Amino acid sequence: MTSLRNPADLINRALADARPAPKIDLSAFLQKIGLFEIHGYTYNQVLAGGGTNLTALYSKDGENVVAKIFFTGPTGAGDARCDRELKMLCMAHSIESALEIKVVPRVISEFSSSDGMIVGFLMEHIKGKPLTDIITSITPGDFDESITTFTRVGWARHNAFRASISHKDLHPGNIIFEMENTEWEQWIKNPENEYDARVRILDLGSAVMPLQFSYSDGFDESWYQDLIRYFDGAFTCVAPEFFRKDFLRSLQGTQSFDCWALGHILYKIYTGQTLNLANSVGDYCDLIYSNKLERELRIQIDSHVQEPRMHFLISSMLVPDHNKRVGLFSAIEYANLLRKKNTKVLNLRGHDLYRFVYLECSDLEHNLPPHARSNSPY
Repeated sequence: MTSLRNPADLINRALADARPAPKIDLSAFLQKIGLFEIHGYTYNQVLAGGGTNLTALYSKDGENVVAKIFFTGPTGAGDARCDRELKMLCMAHSIESALEIKVVPRVISEFSSSDGMIVGFLMEHIKGKPLTDIITSITPGDFDESITTFTRVGWARHNAFRASISHKDLHPGNIIFEMENTEWEQWIKNPENEYDARVRILDLGSAVMPLQFSYSDGFDESWYQDLIRYFDGAFTCVAPEFFRKDFLRSLQGTQSFDCWALGHILYKIYTGQTLNLANSVGDYCDLIYSNKLERELRIQIDSHVQEPRMHFLISSMLVPDHNKRVGLFSAIEYANLLRKKNTKVLNLRGHDLYRFVYLECSDLEHNLPPHARSNSPY
């Protein structure tokens, strides 16, 4: 018997002896557990999958729905994740319903396998073009197209979540456009459609309502521990405050965490590139704790974004200190005024621009007395 003393030889031998991954027949598996057909809808194809869940397309009489399937596991972790996502979908739906606007997928029904090892829910199948495809069609540096695209994404996020919910996984693959920009610009000329972006946001698996942890009644200890210990969203969505001790406090009543992710999205929309800040969590934390993150951001933004208004907006959304980051609603409203080519806003520079966006943009009637405001009851 040959002795393998070199660690590399041991690794190569182990890899050579490893069992090849078997080809999985999902159709057969779903039939076996009684989920090939769910509430009259029949399995069609897999859409995506993660560590404890997958999504699949189901159909009935030409109508498509999406099934999100969770493997509960021996600890029930998948069951908990399913329950959490359902809660966030229902909460977001209640927020957007008041505006009669659709952003998140509508939940149709819940289901489970006969042995309880699989749980999940059926939801609306969203048709449209993902932001990943939209970005490839935009010429890098096209200000008008970029600002319109971003405004629509921002309004969709605001309409569904406000300051109540942090999505925590906003990236181009989770954002679907139901209309092209040119068609949408005509559609919103109807005053009833003004703030309906016709953009849908998917995957609330990482979403959370931060204030839910401020009360002892109904406090979910396991959800709280997962929130402060794990992050399973896209790497570009991890705002620096996640690695600070005041992370939960930074989420409460603010939209700063999602503002960071949308800053990354706006940079990619405008430049066609992804900000390359770090290749690992360790590298990212090193930038944060050594106070080098702001410098690295400045270098990349300065190099690829010369348009002053776009530079200001991206830089304001990607401030490492969440206390100094621009409010997300202010960023969205500023982008919307740029889209509308508001003369006053287009001419703002320096301190005047900073003051307007940070202090006035979220309340354009801030200098009016109560009786003169548009929402005044007097």
